[in-house]
Amino acid sequence: MYSRKGYVHKREVKATEKGYRIRDTIKGKDGEPYEILFHTPCNVRKEGSQARLMKEGKTVCILKFHAPFRVFETSGSLYYLREEKISCIAVMEHIRDGKGSVNTEILTEEI
Repeated sequence: MYSRKGYVHKREVKATEKGYRIRDTIKGKDGEPYEILFHTPCNVRKEGSQARLMKEGKTVCILKFHAPFRVFETSGSLYYLREEKISCIAVMEHIRDGKGSVNTEILTEEI
């Protein structure tokens, strides 16, 4: 899929014994920064190289990243009916040799 910023993004999701493994691959111009975004209605607590997603005080899952990331609030809507505040996790990297990749683990069994 081509992004509006001009790069190609592909996502592979595989189930594991502990949850899921996601591999995002990017093709683009060398040196260009890119972000992989995860939107969630959950509260997000940043804990080192991972993010804990929580709903009503309970952990839903843990996302482990192998790249720097930031968490911020944004707006979203369910079926475009009503705008609400949601969390966004942005994993940040740069294109090298025309490509880039980000590996993310979603852990559901360790919580």
